[in-house]
Amino acid sequence: MKMKLKFVRCILALAALLLSASCKRTPEARFARFMATGQRHFEQKDYARAILDFQNAVKLAPNNPEPYYRLGLAHLESGNFRAGVAHLMKATELNPRHVGAQLKLAQLMATSRRQDILEEAAKRAQAAFAVAPEDAAVLNTLALTELRLGKPEDAQKRLEQTLEKFPGELNASVMLAKVKLAQKDLAGAEAVLKQAAARAPKSPEPALALSDFYLAQGRTSDAEVQLARVLEIDPNHGPALLRLAELRLRAGHKDEAASLFRRLASVPDRNYRPAYALFLLSEGKATEAVAELERLHRADPSDRNVRSRLVAAYLAVNRAADAQKVLDEAIKRNARDTQALLQRGALLARMGKWQEAEQDLVKVLRIDPESGEAHYHLAVVRRGQGEAATARQELAEAVRLNPSLLAARLELAGMLLRENSARAALDLLDQAPASQKNDIHLLVTRNSALMALGDYVKAREGVKQGLAIARTSELLTQDGNLRLLAKDLAGARKSLEEALERNPENVAALDLLASSFVLEKQPEAAVARVRKHAQAHPKSAAVQTFAGEWLWKSGRAAEARAAFVAARAADPKAVQPALRLAQVDAAEGKLDSARGILNELLKTEPRHAEALALLAALEHQAGNYQAAAEAYRRALDIQPGNVLALNNLAFLLVENLGRPDEGLQLAQKAKELAPESAAVDDTLGWAYYHKGLYGSAVQHLERAASGPNATALRKYHLAMAYWKAGEPAKARLALAEARRLDPRLPQLSAAAELMSAARRSSP
Repeated sequence: MKMKLKFVRCILALAALLLSASCKRTPEARFARFMATGQRHFEQKDYARAILDFQNAVKLAPNNPEPYYRLGLAHLESGNFRAGVAHLMKATELNPRHVGAQLKLAQLMATSRRQDILEEAAKRAQAAFAVAPEDAAVLNTLALTELRLGKPEDAQKRLEQTLEKFPGELNASVMLAKVKLAQKDLAGAEAVLKQAAARAPKSPEPALALSDFYLAQGRTSDAEVQLARVLEIDPNHGPALLRLAELRLRAGHKDEAASLFRRLASVPDRNYRPAYALFLLSEGKATEAVAELERLHRADPSDRNVRSRLVAAYLAVNRAADAQKVLDEAIKRNARDTQALLQRGALLARMGKWQEAEQDLVKVLRIDPESGEAHYHLAVVRRGQGEAATARQELAEAVRLNPSLLAARLELAGMLLRENSARAALDLLDQAPASQKNDIHLLVTRNSALMALGDYVKAREGVKQGLAIARTSELLTQDGNLRLLAKDLAGARKSLEEALERNPENVAALDLLASSFVLEKQPEAAVARVRKHAQAHPKSAAVQTFAGEWLWKSGRAAEARAAFVAARAADPKAVQPALRLAQVDAAEGKLDSARGILNELLKTEPRHAEALALLAALEHQAGNYQAAAEAYRRALDIQPGNVLALNNLAFLLVENLGRPDEGLQLAQKAKELAPESAAVDDTLGWAYYHKGLYGSAVQHLERAASGPNATALRKYHLAMAYWKAGEPAKARLALAEARRLDPRLPQLSAAAELMSAARRSSP
């Protein structure tokens, strides 16, 4: 009993000791712990955890600038530019003499092209200089701002002074070399870098900088000498191994390159672990690459870089289930792993599993509300659900949170262009970070915006700028388009032929090339050119589909059908040729054949909204109204904002199923989504007609049947609405216009008889 009592006392004493230790963990101690673990995670490049640590430190010391500074750096490294800058600014507000924060802001601002921002960068660099005038990084940043403000002489003088004080300061040497390069003093730039290497013969970095200089000048052999020198000093120097491996690969020495990439993958820096696998992927050896990444992942499941590469490799070889399994396991280990949640959300969106994708992405935003990537993938989800307006909002938020997220910026610009908001698209593109200004995709999209605005002079400048960087198929297509607009048909055809040579599946170039013959009133030559390209590329589904569409528009139904059949043979999984073939069958009255094609497609793509909407239209045409309604509803379950499905279902409910109340609600929703659509106005007006609201019906039907929107059916609807609204003269005129447009419209006879009977019975 005494022993038991003694044991209990020991336990109580231990508990008291632990409680005492816990109580002694003051806010200051907890702050220090969060700062230390945050810095450790930052150095390990685990930025998500570093951000959480520094956020906790901020909560404990909201007036201390240091955690804001560290938090800003972590956000910048994770790609969240906006949050990074905001936290750095907060640090300088709390302490204007915080050298690190002022210096980082100055360096970021110095990348801008705007004069006011560059001047602000110089002010911040001066503020840092006032506190630390002997700091080499401060001096270098001052020189950088001077250089960006167009003062190369001042920058050169300051850098030379810096090197006098700090002879081994490599950044100053590299920047001074860049100044001399800008002044076309190649010999001077080389001398500066050679001197830096001579001053530090046992340091690999100066030799690496010299090798980069030689590479930029095309002096490959000299660059290799310097890289060999780096590796003599440090055999595990990752950047040098990477550059040398790439040089060997470019020279065609694949075995040497493979050996170097394998060696690179084994250096202590874990960031290079996937290097050999990525080399295998670049060589088309996907199976071996996946096996290598699987081996690395098994060895260290916590390595997020390897995991991310493995998921991407699985997707590249169509092993989406394996990719999801890897991510499922990661999230099971850590439910707050934002990288895994983000990747799984993107994967589920790619698979069309919109609700599941949304759940993962919303979780990411709960953990990290400023994740631009999460908003970007949510935009994909919203677009897949047919909610274009919400998708646009998500893209705008993604760009706001992370201005360097180029994919979101380009997608948003493309959406604005499709919505005829070219000015907004151009402004958005011009706000891209300076480092992205020469990105080919950005230049192509910007040129499209300029052309949409009719600013062909600046568009030509943009195309010229892009072609100086790379003669891509897209830029050549734009060049051809601009030449067509200038009536330079020969020059246009030359550019477009080159565009097709570089990318035979660039159907936009083929379309413009064919159009060049139409401009010369040679439609047969246009068809012949399309036919020739299709014959040269019989196994391209994209080319065959385009050829089918062109031939169909040209009235060559049999050839169009053959092209769509060839497209399906080239790629049995391709959706567009199947849809087009079904449309051809439907137009020719072959409803059973069209229905069979669509049902076959829906077996493999059960959530394809366009296929469901087309199937619904077929059933509607065949008089199978319940089946049509069911197919429209299935399409809307997938894409609630699909205007075509909304409008068609609304009309079906009003016209054929006797449910005008529900039809009116759907038509009103379609009107909100597509306020300028004449088809929607026609349906909405017809719904009001069936509800007995003839004034509202006339208002919408007049808009639907005006100008180029006029069809016989819409004129008939307008005539009936006029009649019920007590305007017989207008009704008879609209009915006459309907008869002129289509004398065979079935509804005309009954309407004419109704109006004639009324006239005969009138006193």
